Amino acid sequence: QLWVTKVVSRFPLSEVRSAAGTTEYPGLVRMGDRDTLWGADNGLQSLIPALLTAAVLGYPFCLPDMVGGNAYWGQYPDTELMARWAQ
Repeated sequence: QLWVTKVVSRFPLSEVRSAAGTTEYPGLVRMGDRDTLWGADNGLQSLIPALLTAAVLGYPFCLPDMVGGNAYWGQYPDTELMARWAQ
């Protein structure tokens, strides 16, 4: 909380990975890493529920992780997954 309220909030546009207890923070809160998968288990289908949950918890400016996921464990998006992720 101290990092967000004392340091990050001083910039006109900023992003943090963790902002627990700082719903007054006007910047962007970035979601955790997502897998390069279609499914709801940390894949593409998990984005909307996670963003809606963040909004209900008081974080209206939340952004997902990298387009296409992080390609961990040798997972790379096919053309269709990449297109849908970018939408």
